[in-house]
Amino acid sequence: MTWSDGTYYEGSWAYGQAEGEGLLSYSNGNFMKGEFRYNKLNGKGECFNNEINYKYNGQWVNDLQYGQGTETWSDGSEYLGLFENGNKEGFGKYCWVDSSYYIGEWKDNKINGLGIYYWADGRKYLGEWKQSKMNGYGIFFWKDGRIYKGYYKDDKKHDFGMYFKSEGKKYEGFWENGSQRNLGRYTKSEGNCKLGVWNENTLVEQFSDESSQEYEEKIHEIELAIDETNHRVEEVVENIRECFAIYLPNSNIEDFLQ
Repeated sequence: MTWSDGTYYEGSWAYGQAEGEGLLSYSNGNFMKGEFRYNKLNGKGECFNNEINYKYNGQWVNDLQYGQGTETWSDGSEYLGLFENGNKEGFGKYCWVDSSYYIGEWKDNKINGLGIYYWADGRKYLGEWKQSKMNGYGIFFWKDGRIYKGYYKDDKKHDFGMYFKSEGKKYEGFWENGSQRNLGRYTKSEGNCKLGVWNENTLVEQFSDESSQEYEEKIHEIELAIDETNHRVEEVVENIRECFAIYLPNSNIEDFLQ
């Protein structure tokens, strides 16, 4: 079957429409190939978009990617996972050409939910995502040993979080748009800490009278926030562990954090 614009179909045909195995090819080099029903791909099939050198191989429902499938792009990027109504939806792994990759949940073609992201330079983030950005509780690891455990908003440290550096140095306190701001405690070494108010990563007011009621109240506020943050992060890690157990039953979260 050939149309005037150069499009042609070859394969099974019944009742005036594509029905069964077939190939639908367009004059621009694009094609759809696989199991057709009612003139649309339904079942296993593949497509190729010549303009952007894009390929998909997997399950289809009414010409839309639906179920398990694999996308590959001209730059070498690849996605292997679940689709719904033509979008990445559910659990999947996306690998970028620079060796960065993400494993976890997707919604509407965006990283949404729980997952782990690995950067090519060795950084890792395990936690909550929204609209392809770190949003919620999680743990960020740097290759040099630094760790942040706490809350993120639009890829930036926000609200309360704990930042651990080398030799026992750490900051436990509040953040805003990626900077230390408001109440926080900086520990340089055992017994050597500064409690106070921070602005743009700088201590602007220090509480030094450890015997005062104000000092004790501020310490209590910090300790409560630490307990709450640890609890929320542990919940997230456990949820990711359960998610991975469903989709990657032979894996372990710790394996991904090596």
